[in-house]
Amino acid sequence: PGDDWPAFVEMLRDPPEILDHIERFALWGRDIIRRRSPFSGVKGIDAVFVGHTPVESIIEIENVVYIDTGACFGRALTMVNMASGEAARAKVSE
Repeated sequence: PGDDWPAFVEMLRDPPEILDHIERFALWGRDIIRRRSPFSGVKGIDAVFVGHTPVESIIEIENVVYIDTGACFGRALTMVNMASGEAARAKVSE
């Protein structure tokens, strides 16, 4: 949630009733990819790799990288080498 990684990490220390909302939003939030508000990246971290929003190919919006290319729908599985940033795609066998 938001655009500040250290603030997000701090929110994870909130009481359970608030934490549940934060975890749900972090897992399912799609505001950035849907461009509902101006976004200039997540402060305090180099990159955030996300899934749960299938895309045709890797999409980078500032330092947020969408890598879910729809393997659960029979499309390619995308993997990223976190050390090098290199991406690889493999077709999921039937």
